[in-house]
Amino acid sequence: MSGEESKEKEQKIITEPPIVAERSHVPSPAHAASQVVVPSSQPGHLKVRFLSAALLVMISSSAGFAGGWLGTHGNENTTIQKQQVVLKSQGQLISSIAKDVGPSVVSVNVTSQTQPTSSFFGFQGSTEQQSAGTGIIIDKSGLIITNRHVVAAGATKVSVTLSDGTTLDNVQVIGRTADSDPLDVAFLKITDTKGKTLMAAKLGDSSKVGVGDSVVAIGNALGQFHMNTAVASGDAQNIGFAIPINDVKGAIDSVVQKGKLERPYIGVVFISVTADTAKRYNLGADHGAYIPPSVTIGRDSVVKDSPADKAGIKEGDIITKVGDQTLDANSTLTSVLGTQKVGDTVKVVYVRDGKEHTVDVTLTAMPDNLQSQN
Repeated sequence: MSGEESKEKEQKIITEPPIVAERSHVPSPAHAASQVVVPSSQPGHLKVRFLSAALLVMISSSAGFAGGWLGTHGNENTTIQKQQVVLKSQGQLISSIAKDVGPSVVSVNVTSQTQPTSSFFGFQGSTEQQSAGTGIIIDKSGLIITNRHVVAAGATKVSVTLSDGTTLDNVQVIGRTADSDPLDVAFLKITDTKGKTLMAAKLGDSSKVGVGDSVVAIGNALGQFHMNTAVASGDAQNIGFAIPINDVKGAIDSVVQKGKLERPYIGVVFISVTADTAKRYNLGADHGAYIPPSVTIGRDSVVKDSPADKAGIKEGDIITKVGDQTLDANSTLTSVLGTQKVGDTVKVVYVRDGKEHTVDVTLTAMPDNLQSQN
């Protein structure tokens, strides 16, 4: 395979997927604790002989060294004490987070039916399988967000276990994103709370989180509550994946307000622009969402009669901004659209032939029959 062919294979075309109707790795308990080692110190014995002025000078120098050593030793003790205070404060913070968020974390238990299959050995009927994951209560009425892969398309029964061990059996699947959708989420609704008062989690702002920030992962699988400051994912210790809450706020709003899952839709196929792709395609921008020619991808890159089409956006354009959000490696078109709601009118900035243009685009609900469009 040539280098150019390899590059083409690596090229990723991202589409805005449809809604057919989410992902939750439960962190294991922490296995390591911070340890502070206090260095031991015993000052050496000074042998002093008052035999000459030279020795007196040596004594003076030794005394100066000992004083400096004691000063350094004192600084070490101060540093250790500060470290202990920090560790204690971190522990108190984590405990406070668990107390606040814990009641909103549930275990999701799913029973599903597999599809019948046939093989060389004959026909095999459907079988029943069990799965479990973590969910978060997002509304006191009983709405829960979890991951799509937790709730299989053929789910026949769903129950949730609260943090206090109570199991609620009457749970309805409100909606789940399509399997092709990069947003791996599903929504559930507890229809009978058995008189329990549910506590909704307070949602934050993921745009304020930066690389290097500490996070606390909280999970509740099979009724077992776990919390960790380091996420373990398979063989990749301390590496995990999380969906920024801002990416699903639009979907949350649709479920809360309309009782169904709707995704905002603009109607384009795009390639996220990086320095490499900008150079490869000779683009007039180094960030954004590039709409490639339809002939290169074998389909319409701007869907006919879609919001983008009606606004005059064409193939070859580079969308660089949606609303007040600039598109870049951390904010793709898909994630930015996830912060919007169906019916919102947003200003879209795009580059065409080196010139910047701005148009108003009214987002619609993603059509059910589209499997991989944006």
